[in-house]
Amino acid sequence: MSGPTIITPHIERQIRVLQIERCVPRLFFNHTPKKNDNQPYKKKIKTIVRWFQIHIFVLENALRVFAKMNYEKASQMEIAKACGLSKAGLIYYFPLKLDLFVAVVDKYVFNTQQLENKFKFTGGSFSEFIDQYVEGVENTMNRLVHMLNDGNNPNGCCFNFYYYHLLMQVRLNYPNVEKKLANIFEQNLQLWETAIQKAKENGEMRQDLDVEETASMFWQVFFGTSFEQSFFQGLNIKQLRKKLHFIYSLLK
Repeated sequence: MSGPTIITPHIERQIRVLQIERCVPRLFFNHTPKKNDNQPYKKKIKTIVRWFQIHIFVLENALRVFAKMNYEKASQMEIAKACGLSKAGLIYYFPLKLDLFVAVVDKYVFNTQQLENKFKFTGGSFSEFIDQYVEGVENTMNRLVHMLNDGNNPNGCCFNFYYYHLLMQVRLNYPNVEKKLANIFEQNLQLWETAIQKAKENGEMRQDLDVEETASMFWQVFFGTSFEQSFFQGLNIKQLRKKLHFIYSLLK
């Protein structure tokens, strides 16, 4: 790697997300080198960045293996092969398959599905909220599909389906996952509830609507449509937008 190398806030956040900070001494973080310690410090920084890059590479390839196979069938040898590593090379970074699976899920499920990483709302009407919600769904879906589409499609499924297949593996194999999954659903419901309550206050929806039930209806239409269409060609964004706006038209 040529030129000066630094840990940006983005890289430091990613290192923490990957849970590899424990592998790196604390002195590497928030550390200002002394004048006579400049070169050793730069070397340490480069080592950290290189470690970060390798971890990202391993996680991306492991994501594809877990999504297209399953946790039991995806052996460390299979994952190492996908990464272009020996089994020993993979174990150097992730000694246990479960540790690797957890790191993959933390990054590509729980971190990706956080509302602040998925949506960019700028206010406006409820109709605009729907459009911004669908845009966030589309952008997230495109990133994940691009990640999963490496030209290898052993079962001929759409890549949206492989992501749902990964979610099934999460429920079966991620330790004590119930609360984390429930939090994803709860965050989305609260997001819809807040938007609907605001729409009622602004006179955009009928005043007799139950906010919780209405939010649940919008969320289930999105989730059900996304899951159903993953068995075929993947989520049709235009159809999703049309469905959500149609529901809204019935609630004015």
